[in-house]
Amino acid sequence: MAVKILSLGGTDWVNGDVLSHTDLIDTIEKAAVLVHEFYTGAGFDISGSGDTDDHELNAITSTNAAKYTYAKVTICYKATSSANAANSGIAQLKIQVKETGGAYGDEFAFTTLSTSFANPDVGSSDAVFSTITWYHTLSAGDKSNGLQFKILTQEPNGTGLSATINNISTVVELL
Repeated sequence: MAVKILSLGGTDWVNGDVLSHTDLIDTIEKAAVLVHEFYTGAGFDISGSGDTDDHELNAITSTNAAKYTYAKVTICYKATSSANAANSGIAQLKIQVKETGGAYGDEFAFTTLSTSFANPDVGSSDAVFSTITWYHTLSAGDKSNGLQFKILTQEPNGTGLSATINNISTVVELL
């Protein structure tokens, strides 16, 4: 049937309307937040110079995507880097998305999470515990085909210095 609350994109009730079970279910689903995935694995962790890794999160079906407007990806992580007199350590992360059956495209470009700058006098290090929250607006294609996110990480210098990224938790929600 239909969502019965104007603020959720539906139509408001009119005196005399009869509540059907389908209207009620549609309205509740639209108002709810669906936690699609709670990932605590090490699939995109990196640890070292020149290291790269990536992890595909679970695909979101078209059945679930069609009911929502946004996908929210929240990544809680710890990143560290070190440097010496000549070289800097850098830890970077990016998020890609694709429609089911399509190719990945950058959603959130490589961003530096931790960097230690070369220092001629002494080495340096940086450690960060933080969270990235990214909102993806679901397209018509996402809703009809489903979609999937991929997290990629890298230490791009390859200079023998250490940079790490450790996933604490990654949560995908549909809003």
